[in-house]
Amino acid sequence: MNKMMKCILSVLVICAIALSATACGSKQTKEENATKITFYIRAFEDWSQEYTTKKVEQFNKILDDGIEVELRFYDATEYGQLLTTAYENNTMPDVYLVDTGAMYNYYSQGYIAPINDYFTDEEIADINSNADSYLLYDGKYYGYPWMSEPNSIFIYRKDYLTKAGVSIPDNNIWTWNDLLNACSKIKPVLSKGQYVLGMPLGIEANTGLAGLAYSTTGGDVLNNDWTECLVQDNEGWRNFYGLVFDLYKGGYCPMANVSTMYNDIIDALCENKLAMTFCGSWSIAEVLNNYPEQEDNIGVAVIPTKDGDINKTTTVNGGWNYVISSKSAHKDLAAQFIKFMLCNKEVAAEYFELANYCKAPVLNSLSDYIETNNNTQHEEWMQVVEKVTETAITTGSYSQAILSAAYGTAIEYIMLNTDKNKDDVITKAISDAKYTIETIIGSDGWTRNPKA
Repeated sequence: MNKMMKCILSVLVICAIALSATACGSKQTKEENATKITFYIRAFEDWSQEYTTKKVEQFNKILDDGIEVELRFYDATEYGQLLTTAYENNTMPDVYLVDTGAMYNYYSQGYIAPINDYFTDEEIADINSNADSYLLYDGKYYGYPWMSEPNSIFIYRKDYLTKAGVSIPDNNIWTWNDLLNACSKIKPVLSKGQYVLGMPLGIEANTGLAGLAYSTTGGDVLNNDWTECLVQDNEGWRNFYGLVFDLYKGGYCPMANVSTMYNDIIDALCENKLAMTFCGSWSIAEVLNNYPEQEDNIGVAVIPTKDGDINKTTTVNGGWNYVISSKSAHKDLAAQFIKFMLCNKEVAAEYFELANYCKAPVLNSLSDYIETNNNTQHEEWMQVVEKVTETAITTGSYSQAILSAAYGTAIEYIMLNTDKNKDDVITKAISDAKYTIETIIGSDGWTRNPKA
């Protein structure tokens, strides 16, 4: 959806709220003299936008809190730049969303206000400690978590496995050997334009494959204080890049995206372009909402690990957080709105139900509430999401150029050179990644991890 359409959508949302307030004649449906709180949100799936719109309307029907929320949606391509421009022009919204990987950048630039003064100790303590790595700075929390979503799970089409004579491994736990064996059997039964396995490419590999690399190498790209490159010519990194080489050498993965982007790669699987794919957990909701005819034909598992140990880290946790602008003149009122959206169990739980539990809550009490009250028809899918979330790492707050050197660029080099000697290709991929990363962290102005 382009920028003009997004602006039209935003106007329509605001007009719909205004019209609903005058549709009942003399009955009061709009609070007089209420303080306006602006809420900017990135547009996600259609069902997610409908949910948010509905809940804002519900909040605005509370006529004794002195608050009226103005909701605006913006698409992914303009959202980040919009916030930067708004800050520079002193037109920041009171409340907005920041993704987990960008929290440090927004905090360090002074865009976000700490929330401790506006939330109770109990509400702060309810935040899962895993979120401390991206919400907690200098002893204060700079956002309240909405949800987390693993960037990497494994989804496959059961019909293609059956056609190729591939059996699902015991307990649905896949090793690299299981994956490569399945690929070798599936490829011959596919038609032109079909591929065995979808993989994130380019910058999308920075998060889409970071968990797999972590489980294989036992570490991140940088050490904890961001002063040492951990991409080394050792067994772990050679194994990781070696798997990539084998997948592309076998012709199992497309050389270019078969969907608009990694976020939409599940469309290619459901539309018969892929037999299996790595994808984000949000893909589960996309299957159930957009391709219900495929529901019984879909298998969901933890991304294959070299040895089948699913207790290892296999994904990076993405996710989004409600934050209060440092320039808001109504921080206390903004906090009241956030509490309605996230601390109210029924309101918050409805989002995860609509998401078919493909995303995970970050509040401990909400996790308990959902566990008791969920109505999922696919308990095993929900368990996969919960499993990988528990061991996930957080998206690195440092420069994307660091991640691109280790993932996007290195993988592109490997996939373009599978006609050469495997060991030589891997050696150069490691050497180039290491050189680029060490150059970046050795440059003037490079800062250490502020939380180390």
